[in-house]
Amino acid sequence: RPPTRIALASGHIALHVAPSPSTMPRPGDETAIVNSAPAFVDHYLAFLLAKASRLISGEFHATLKAQGIPVSEWRILAALRDGPLAVTRLADLILEQQPTASRLVQRMAEAGLVQRRACAEDGRRTLVELTRRGRQRSDDLTALAMRHQEDTLAPFGPERAGELLDTLRDLIRQHDRPA
Repeated sequence: RPPTRIALASGHIALHVAPSPSTMPRPGDETAIVNSAPAFVDHYLAFLLAKASRLISGEFHATLKAQGIPVSEWRILAALRDGPLAVTRLADLILEQQPTASRLVQRMAEAGLVQRRACAEDGRRTLVELTRRGRQRSDDLTALAMRHQEDTLAPFGPERAGELLDTLRDLIRQHDRPA
């Protein structure tokens, strides 16, 4: 595995990856060329993040599917876990457009998992919060999600796992710009 060093300096992330001879195909080895990814995507941050997200999320999404829980429902239950949110903020957290989030909230309200209420500070805004039933489902699914996360990160050990999570949060903070 190529040694990787992530350095945080002056608000920027520098990613240094040393090429690994074992990951590069040998000249004339057509099988290796066909079966190996180009070196660029093996070292391109956006590709690596997307691939890791697809693989890791896919594992948990299979768990949700086995329980008959749509991924969008899980995302809303997880986002509302720490308290009520405006639909616009909820949409941002669940990676959906506001109209889609509103439709999902309506469906979940009809199922008794969430409820809407007026914001005390600004009566024009509507907040969404978990019902008792929604809280129970959120608690159950969060326990499964945390077990999945622990299993996923266990091979890295606590220190590297913590550094990975910290680095990802830093990366998100640096690129999360208000629309």
